[in-house]
Amino acid sequence: FRLFCHRQSEGFKNLWEAGNLLLQKTPADNFTATAKVTVTAKDEGQYGGLICFGMDYSSIVLRRVGNEFKLQQISCKAADKDKAEKITDIATFKPTSVDKVSYQPSIHCDMYFRLKVEYIGGTTDEGENKHEAKVTFFYSQDGKKFKPCGEPLTMRQGKWVGAKVGFCAAEPAGKKVRGWMDIDWFKITK
Repeated sequence: FRLFCHRQSEGFKNLWEAGNLLLQKTPADNFTATAKVTVTAKDEGQYGGLICFGMDYSSIVLRRVGNEFKLQQISCKAADKDKAEKITDIATFKPTSVDKVSYQPSIHCDMYFRLKVEYIGGTTDEGENKHEAKVTFFYSQDGKKFKPCGEPLTMRQGKWVGAKVGFCAAEPAGKKVRGWMDIDWFKITK
């Protein structure tokens, strides 16, 4: 599947404005989602990655910075209330391949992303059950050895349904030659 970058608005705060998130409801209280992706960037700031999305969200993405890719965690608390994102750099990678064309060549980076959801439950101050889960992110260059990355997210539901998992791809406002992310496969396991 190819997910093209959503062009962010001039006053961009967070991905609640994005019209092209590819998401699905969470399938269980405990599960692992793994994907093999290739992020293709023609311009600075274009990114794509794996996301857990609700009123709070967090994602791991590859973003073009110069002629390299930065692995970043993008998080937002109270996204539904128009709060701004927090971006944390994790690692830097050279492109997997570079186009040979002379006009605005793309750079590409292959990566395996994973998120693990674990039900943590708990009770409120009033003694009611809480339905909370912790999301931990991982990445791998070979699909075999996964390294944990970023800060865990405590999932919060969305507006109409529970939290979702899936993919995001975006680019800064302004005139750009659009980038994209190719999703080779996506698997959910216990």
